[in-house]
Amino acid sequence: MTAVVLGLWVSSQWGMGAPVPWIGAAMWLTGAIIVLLVRTQELNLLWNMKSGITIYALAVIGSRLYLAYTAQLSADQWAALIGTSESAASVIANTRGNVTSIILWALWLVIPLGYFAMLLQQVLINPMSLVNPLAGAQELIERYRTRR
Repeated sequence: MTAVVLGLWVSSQWGMGAPVPWIGAAMWLTGAIIVLLVRTQELNLLWNMKSGITIYALAVIGSRLYLAYTAQLSADQWAALIGTSESAASVIANTRGNVTSIILWALWLVIPLGYFAMLLQQVLINPMSLVNPLAGAQELIERYRTRR
């Protein structure tokens, strides 16, 4: 699954301008660090990390498809649906600008913040051992069973 998610992410980031590739790289790096640090939930964290990056990659691909499609539409094509070519040009400009703003908010802020919040929540969901914060679940269980 890691290879599929990595391939999807690379294909979605190919040719994208900053900051989208940097945000994606930060998502990978932060996820990998947290998976290495929080050993009590490795499988759950790996799944959440990969699904979060997949959602981000699909959002990037969807936004690129939308922007490419709307860039090809002419006012004459919209005029057949709306009325005059002047009103169609106005609608296209306003709609494309508004949707592009929403896409930028989602790609630059909303989706990455949701991803990082989810990772932080996974780190804080279980208390860590103060003696050995990097201890795995098996080590914690063994320690609790053997103490008197």
